[in-house]
Amino acid sequence: MSVTLTHNGLSEIGCLKDLLTLLDTEGRANGLTSNELVLAKYYLLKMSAGDFQEGRICAIWQRITKTAEELGWSERAVTRAENGLIAKRYGVKTNAPKSQRSGAREKDGKKRIIWAAGFNFQPLINVKVAELKKQAKLRAREREALRLARAETKRLFSEIRALGCPKAMKPAFAVLPYGRVSRIYCSKALRKTIAIFSHIMSFYRKRRVEKAVEEHKSGLAKAPSKTDKSASLSNTTQKHPFQNSRFASGKVSWHDCLETAHPDALEYMRILGGYTQTNFIEAATLLRRDLSIPDELWGKACLLLGRVTAASLVSVIYRNSISPPNLTSQAISARACFKGALDKADTDTLFLNRFFAKNLKGA
Repeated sequence: MSVTLTHNGLSEIGCLKDLLTLLDTEGRANGLTSNELVLAKYYLLKMSAGDFQEGRICAIWQRITKTAEELGWSERAVTRAENGLIAKRYGVKTNAPKSQRSGAREKDGKKRIIWAAGFNFQPLINVKVAELKKQAKLRAREREALRLARAETKRLFSEIRALGCPKAMKPAFAVLPYGRVSRIYCSKALRKTIAIFSHIMSFYRKRRVEKAVEEHKSGLAKAPSKTDKSASLSNTTQKHPFQNSRFASGKVSWHDCLETAHPDALEYMRILGGYTQTNFIEAATLLRRDLSIPDELWGKACLLLGRVTAASLVSVIYRNSISPPNLTSQAISARACFKGALDKADTDTLFLNRFFAKNLKGA
């Protein structure tokens, strides 16, 4: 290879600093090993700024023994890294007779390299820079697409939770466990998840509308009667008995939570700064650690029931776990009790109504 091999300059990216940044961000993704990347940057930093101008020679003829000494490597490691850079078209060897490394610069003026027998970066500057720049743009687009897909997935998952339907949450959990998207790095996989979530949302929204229409029609078809105690002059549709109780929709009032909370929970809330819902949730987090309820199970409960309802469930189970053995409400295994209640709530929408009615009324 010619010892006067010149290049086309760094007009596409700017200067040496931009070239080093491009290597740092895209070098490993383009197949460079850590040693090859370090050696390429080490050689480039040995050059002067003028060596990167168009029509100049950009090469280094430093001996391998000195390079190995300065980097703290063996000579074999340096040779392997150089050969790897050459094989991946980041450089080329320009050797003098007897494979000796040597070169010369102008002694005055611009001090350009006149000739160099060593390692020349002409392939990197002429070919690889354009490829790396194109790859950087593609990776930036992929990162933006991934960010948008994650945001859309989170939005749809939140809307499914807002439906308050355990049957809708079950397939959502199967597709995206615990609603976590941070561990998914492929926008294509997230697009499939978005399509599934959109289908779930449209299906259950349609069912909700159809159910409301049917209830309205059935209410109009049944005329109110003064002798029928289940009928009302203001509303002809019948309600489930639990819908009129304080435990409708599987939740308890904040007043009931404070009245029935265990003294340990109240003490935690006092220490945390007051009797607020946020402190109640934090107190329940401390109590559930005493009950050996794992983070995964607690996270699932918060997503399925809501944080306040999940905290109320922990408070009741904690109270039952330390109850005297002769009471029927004693929870022998708090973790199993919590998991069992969560599983039943997932399949039976009225289970928590009955659970809270039985336990809190007996508090």
